[in-house]
Amino acid sequence: MGHRPKLYQIFDTLSEEELSSCHHYLRQKWNKGSQIYNLSEYIFRKNRPFPQLDEIKHKLFSTLSNKQISNKLLIIKKAVEEWLITKQQSNNLILQQYDLYLSYHDRGLFNDAAKQWEKVKHYCEKHKDYDIQCYWYLHRLYHSLYYSHSPEKNKDPKTLIEKSNNYQETHRLLTHKQYALEEIIINTYYSYDDLVFDHSINAPSDNTISTIIDILYQLIKTQEISSIEYDHMMSYLRYGRTMNIGEIYVIILIHFIQQKLILLKKNGLYTDDDLIELYDLGLTTKSFMYRGYISARRFGNIVNAACAMQKTTWLRNMVSRYSTHLHPDDALEVLQMSKAQIAVAEEKYSEAVEIINGFQWTMSDHKLRYRSLLCICYLEEKEFTLLETFINSFRAYLSNNSDNLTKIAIEGAKGYLTIIRMFCNAKPINEIARTYSSLTYVSNRVWIERKLKS
Repeated sequence: MGHRPKLYQIFDTLSEEELSSCHHYLRQKWNKGSQIYNLSEYIFRKNRPFPQLDEIKHKLFSTLSNKQISNKLLIIKKAVEEWLITKQQSNNLILQQYDLYLSYHDRGLFNDAAKQWEKVKHYCEKHKDYDIQCYWYLHRLYHSLYYSHSPEKNKDPKTLIEKSNNYQETHRLLTHKQYALEEIIINTYYSYDDLVFDHSINAPSDNTISTIIDILYQLIKTQEISSIEYDHMMSYLRYGRTMNIGEIYVIILIHFIQQKLILLKKNGLYTDDDLIELYDLGLTTKSFMYRGYISARRFGNIVNAACAMQKTTWLRNMVSRYSTHLHPDDALEVLQMSKAQIAVAEEKYSEAVEIINGFQWTMSDHKLRYRSLLCICYLEEKEFTLLETFINSFRAYLSNNSDNLTKIAIEGAKGYLTIIRMFCNAKPINEIARTYSSLTYVSNRVWIERKLKS
């Protein structure tokens, strides 16, 4: 196999929807029937895996050298980079409007520039409590006005500079606070106070972003928040559904609310519907996506939670709508696992067994999960002899894969098998409950607790 073109490295990061958009952009760029056009069409028609140089030469350009073909691929790569820039800018409304202001100004259209300046300022003032970048653009607006050649330039340069500097400083503080919170998420041993570099800069007391960061910091450190603070966070998330706010806050809020669900539920702050709403927000704002895809692990976590809550109607719709956002290498296996889990949640055990046994599982998470699901299926179908044999097989799998699984995953599965065996042997419920309470690590806790109550 020849050298893989760098163009394909970009394509690897794109979702199918993004590939389609890129394809449409490139089709408008070159004359139909030209060599570049034909090469671009061939690449997109082949899709994944994208054709190598030798195949392109054989199919399209037998008279051209490899270097000549590589040069054409570079031309396409540059066009794709233009599309990436356009796509990035299209997602940033403030940048678009600010660039339009600069364009009017640079062309001497000062009346239009003045109107556009006011328009950008109004937008930033309105949304700055929910989007840090608004402070940066307010800083740039006043800074640009100071150097403007417009006849309408403000005659008080000191005021312009003061406003510009104040917005810049506020932007810096909020950025530092955001950075501090992100570092705590990634490395919990960092000190929040040490990472807020300049304590002399005070964010506006009514600034939503600053307040949210402080609430999350409190949640991390004390594991307690008030109902008012919880409602504040949920309101922020709901607002984010309709605005192109900083997605980092959506993902941070979802992450920490998920981490503290048990605590929140005990305090009467949380319901199952809240978590579904959080997942909806994370999906619709694309906060769950990285490089154009939802990871198999995150998708699986959503499926797990929805099945535990028995929200299978919502889950079926979610899987149907968002499975296309999985990476092509993962999509089929994740989709099959989702179907198996939904079948178990809906007590369609024979269907689940058929799905599980009819697929070759490769992901380590799925190898554990499908075995856990089969235990449930065999138990509920009263296949006790088969279940006993399978429990032994499951334990052997754990022993043989100790290098590939975490200690918690292994111990959790062992605890789960202990409870499954007790159900299989028809032990008294109170005895099973006592054993369950004594175990430190147990997987599938929601199912076990539901089973104990049934």
